[in-house]
Amino acid sequence: MKILPYGLTVALFVPNIFVIIYGIGRWSSIQFKEAEEEALKDPDLFEERGPKKGEEISEDDAFLTKEKQESPSPKPVKKKKQQPTIVLWFGLFGCFLEAIFIFVVKDMTFYDWSESLINSQKHALIWSGAYPTFFTLAALTLLVLIIYSYRDANSLSPLANVFCISGILGGVVLLLVFDNQLQVASFHTFFLLIYSIHLLWVRIREWQEDRTEISYENRLLQWLHQLLNKSRNWPWLAVLIALPTLALVVLVLMLFGQQPDSMIKAWTNTADWAFSQKIPPQNLIIDEHYLCTVAAGGHENVVKPQRMGIRHGHPVVVNRQLCIANAFEQVLEEKTPRFHRFLRRNYDHYGYPFAKHIKKKWAMDVIYYLMKPLEWIFLLVLYLVDRKPENRIAMQYIKPIPEDFDPRKVS
Repeated sequence: MKILPYGLTVALFVPNIFVIIYGIGRWSSIQFKEAEEEALKDPDLFEERGPKKGEEISEDDAFLTKEKQESPSPKPVKKKKQQPTIVLWFGLFGCFLEAIFIFVVKDMTFYDWSESLINSQKHALIWSGAYPTFFTLAALTLLVLIIYSYRDANSLSPLANVFCISGILGGVVLLLVFDNQLQVASFHTFFLLIYSIHLLWVRIREWQEDRTEISYENRLLQWLHQLLNKSRNWPWLAVLIALPTLALVVLVLMLFGQQPDSMIKAWTNTADWAFSQKIPPQNLIIDEHYLCTVAAGGHENVVKPQRMGIRHGHPVVVNRQLCIANAFEQVLEEKTPRFHRFLRRNYDHYGYPFAKHIKKKWAMDVIYYLMKPLEWIFLLVLYLVDRKPENRIAMQYIKPIPEDFDPRKVS
């Protein structure tokens, strides 16, 4: 049942990826056709008309007309197409919702591998010590993707286009590594991968090469100008400058205390995931069916755990509040069995749906404090009806001694 929300999300979003991509292409085609129709209706966008018949030409106008005729006419510039950026924001919002679903379904936490967790909880997907490196790279790649979605290729220099493509490709690699660590092929991967590829394809196609005759005395500069002026060279140039750019970002982050290999340790200094290389402490098994047991999993300075106990065959954390509550239930079962069954039946019916969702330590601390008045009432009842209440309390959650136990064999 835990997979059901995530399965429904994937079933709803993944088939729509192809609809979204078709919509992007269709929108671009319609905008391009509209631009061509407007250009045909209004030739003034591309050429200068001469004077009408009967009009005299001044000396200045005659000089400018002669100069324009002698100079080569520049290539007409196409009207800038509107970009369907709403698709990007819709997809990013869907990615955010899916991340929440994955976090809940996978029972993930933000605790590092050295922390002891509860039941089926999993440690942090990314090492907290590498958060600055990871989130800086993720933010840069996302920022480049947003900027390149809004800016036309012809409004940027060739080198700026190459850097934007390099950032987007770096984001794709980061996303693939993230999904491999998570071991899930998710919607956000399909969407961002297809959207990025389509965006790069559109930007490379719409680039208009500079036809003006520019020559540099330096042969290297001339060769670089000719190389960058052809958009088909941008992808492999972006791959070449990706590593130097990454090294520059890492050097800057080192000034803020990050390690050179923080991006690698972000994945390896973890537990429970694909690239994890750390062995975490064993998870504590807490019976979520009982609020007192849930409270025993809070912070140690609050709930004050005393020892490990046994309940239903698995180890549990035991504190005094839990022992008192269980001892009170034991007395209640002995003295008033019918009333005990009534309370147990109703508590199992109403308490379990609430208790099973309490998995944060701060929430367990709150439950511990809320149970304090009941703890005092339970303790008062135990001292009133039991001859040795502390002995009963101390014996809670201790493994029973087998009937055939022989102490001589142990010694």
